[in-house]
Amino acid sequence: MNPRFSLKQLGYFLAVAEHGSVRAAAETLNVSPTALTQALNDLERELGTTLLHRQRAVGARLTQAGANLVGQVRTVLDSASDLQSLAERWELEPAGSLAVGCFSTLSPFLAAKLLRGFQDVHSAIAVDLKDDEHDVLLSELAEGRIELAIVYEHCLSDRFARDVLYRIRPHVLLPATHRMADEPTVSLHAIADEPFILYDATPAGANTLGIFAHFGIVPQISRRTTNFDLTRSFVGAGFGYSVMLHHPTSDLTHDGERVVCRPIAEPCRDFGIVLAWPETGRLSRRAEAFRSHCRQQLTDFERFLRSARQEGSMA
Repeated sequence: MNPRFSLKQLGYFLAVAEHGSVRAAAETLNVSPTALTQALNDLERELGTTLLHRQRAVGARLTQAGANLVGQVRTVLDSASDLQSLAERWELEPAGSLAVGCFSTLSPFLAAKLLRGFQDVHSAIAVDLKDDEHDVLLSELAEGRIELAIVYEHCLSDRFARDVLYRIRPHVLLPATHRMADEPTVSLHAIADEPFILYDATPAGANTLGIFAHFGIVPQISRRTTNFDLTRSFVGAGFGYSVMLHHPTSDLTHDGERVVCRPIAEPCRDFGIVLAWPETGRLSRRAEAFRSHCRQQLTDFERFLRSARQEGSMA
């Protein structure tokens, strides 16, 4: 059962009990005696008992019920004050846990390096990373289970605010032995009749097929997989080519074959990668700190990847 009285009413009661009169308490609290008296009347009505005997000439003295409760009221008000101080310190000095989501295709490229750099600066903030599909992340973002999410911009509705972190264009992924592997760009029309490996994770599969449809091409799909690395391995083994957005810093697949990525010759649109949060929400200081870090680190995505490669080579 929720109490129907306020901390303000409890504070007024405690002030009258300590000062011995409504007028003295009202002067201390900088409120009118009438307002204070009304608040006390409301408090006594909600509690179902008289807390103070109030007489104009004599002042105010505690009833037995008031005397029994005054100590507990002081404890409640002290606890509320401690809670407010804790919250203010929490906001002034960001600390605690921060729940962040990252789309599973993006997380291998971004998450570890972002979190390492962030926690080097903000050691008091523990980032709880959720790596999942777009729909799951957006649902958890809307329901407040995560505070921020790194996702593709075109999947967002107007319910979400966002910072565009970087933009990226799709590329063709070819076996290193492909006849066009040394070309500076590759036309989708030129390879349209060759076997195509579709990376079919949501929303990547639909996006890729949309690129082909835009140019009036029907790809010859020979294999489908929702596994990013398996797509690369299929290409490296010579089963066909693929079209993808992100590519690792290494040209080697997990099984040791080499692949190459080349820009698409046709004029493809780019895709925005964003940091998103609910449009109606107010970000905590912890989330604002992470937001600032992401914007600083990912303005130049290629530089971000190059630095990751350099750090890896020195390890």
